[in-house]
Amino acid sequence: MAKSDQRVPEGRRRKAPPQRIPRPANDNTHPEAKRRLVIALAALGFSALVILALSMAGWR
Repeated sequence: MAKSDQRVPEGRRRKAPPQRIPRPANDNTHPEAKRRLVIALAALGFSALVILALSMAGWR
C-alpha cells in the first residue's frame, strides 16, 4: 500500500498571509514641538482654572 502524500500540489499552494503594514509615524510634528504644545496646553488649562476659581471666590 502506497503512502498517501499530504503535500499540497504545486498549483494549489497556499498564499502567504498578507503582511501587516505598520502605520507610518506622524512626522508632521517634531517631538520637541509636540512636547512644547502639550506643556502650553496644560499651562493654559491651569491658568483658566485659576482664573475661574478666583472669580468664584469674589476676587476683583
